[in-house]
Amino acid sequence: MAAALDNFEREFVRDVDVVQKKYVGALDYLQRQFTKAGNLEAAKEVNSELLNANEWASIPVETGKRKLFDDDLMSLNGKYEAAVSKVLDKVIAHHIEKLEYLKKGYLSRNELDFSISVEKEIKIALSKQRLPLNAGAKRYLESLDQEGFRQWLLRQDFQFAGTAAGVTNVTLTPDELNYHPTDKEFSKGYSYEISGNRGVKIAEGNFHMEFTKDLQSGTFKSARGEYPITINSRKNLVD
Repeated sequence: MAAALDNFEREFVRDVDVVQKKYVGALDYLQRQFTKAGNLEAAKEVNSELLNANEWASIPVETGKRKLFDDDLMSLNGKYEAAVSKVLDKVIAHHIEKLEYLKKGYLSRNELDFSISVEKEIKIALSKQRLPLNAGAKRYLESLDQEGFRQWLLRQDFQFAGTAAGVTNVTLTPDELNYHPTDKEFSKGYSYEISGNRGVKIAEGNFHMEFTKDLQSGTFKSARGEYPITINSRKNLVD
């Protein structure tokens, strides 16, 4: 089972990546055209979609659900969704074929518990509700330089559970880091600076945040201790 899931992830990333790169290239061209023409609202919308595509957040489970303001972007997105759907159908069909073969083997050996587990995976695959999107996103996020990391920070909401303040929310603007414990009236803004490629240093509060290279997890560090960070992405936020 583990081998089948790993193989599905590899095929998914490999085949979808081809479509993603073409879409990102087309979006980049469209954004430059809008900017050149002075159509800044359309350029802003394209930029938002470009961020989503780079982080593999543009891949639809259902096609035809998007409503975009600009007609050119809407047309491009429709072609992209059709291309993604075609690739997904192919990769998922291949995955299910392998799972069916695996289930048949378990049934022939009367290993019913394993066959039931495989049947559950088949239903998950058919629903498209658990696509390995993070596997594709990680490669892009790992490649971000310091400025790319800074821009990423501005599009996230962070939360951690400290021993003193309890559950605390953290957001960043270009100018300050906002620190707000959820069960207290207290809220404060701090100046901050990027430390290395994956760190945020807040000198006034004597604490900092560190993230893994792929930006899938992070740690809030203070004099009181270290606490894991929950990362919630606001995909459509544009500077």
